[in-house]
Amino acid sequence: MCLDFGFHSELIEAFTQLCLTKKWLKKPISAIERSAKSLLRFDYRFAVQLCRVSFNNDYQGLVFVSTESEYQKWLKQNRNADTKVRELESKLAKRGIIQ
Repeated sequence: MCLDFGFHSELIEAFTQLCLTKKWLKKPISAIERSAKSLLRFDYRFAVQLCRVSFNNDYQGLVFVSTESEYQKWLKQNRNADTKVRELESKLAKRGIIQ
């Protein structure tokens, strides 16, 4: 099984940690592959979050009915945060504090 999570070591680490839990060790490889592929449609930071929640709550799955709406909320929050960061960076650059 070869999964391509790109260069996101944080996602690789979180997914590996999940796969090493008692419940996930019992899963067939095909189920683990499907779970991994389901993560690829999300931003890697959200996918890491899904892995961690699943690990912490001892879930057997990663993506649930509510996941898409949670992802849309997450995207909106992160877009707003990214915009604020860019605005702050712009202000600091204008003042010569950063380049």
